[in-house]
Amino acid sequence: MSKTAAIITLLTILTTSLALMVSYSFDVFATHISKPIPYLDKNEFLSTETIDLKGWVEYNGEPASDVLVQVWLEKERVKLISDNITNNSNGNFSAILSIPPEIESGNYTVSVTSLCQEIHSNECTYQWDEPPITIRTN
Repeated sequence: MSKTAAIITLLTILTTSLALMVSYSFDVFATHISKPIPYLDKNEFLSTETIDLKGWVEYNGEPASDVLVQVWLEKERVKLISDNITNNSNGNFSAILSIPPEIESGNYTVSVTSLCQEIHSNECTYQWDEPPITIRTN
């Protein structure tokens, strides 16, 4: 094989390899699809109480750690209060939401969204759960 033919063959291999690497980088996404599993000890609260939310984040049926979790109290998709927390190494999280003093009696939702691990935040599919609650004023 001549020196020119060898260079052309080498350039063809390198160009093909580079093209494959670039095309795969657009088609492959390493997403972290975690889901919050929240629970409340009760679903009815007085306006003078706090909402003690606990739960864990699962990924493929196993606990996922260091996941950013967003929680908020809402009514008809209007956020009243919110908090961002990161779960622990066992996958567990907890938050205490203070009920706003001017709140009216009625049905509300505690929305919990798993925002994924910080390192996956830009390549993530968010999962959420929305346990319904009732708040009664005195």
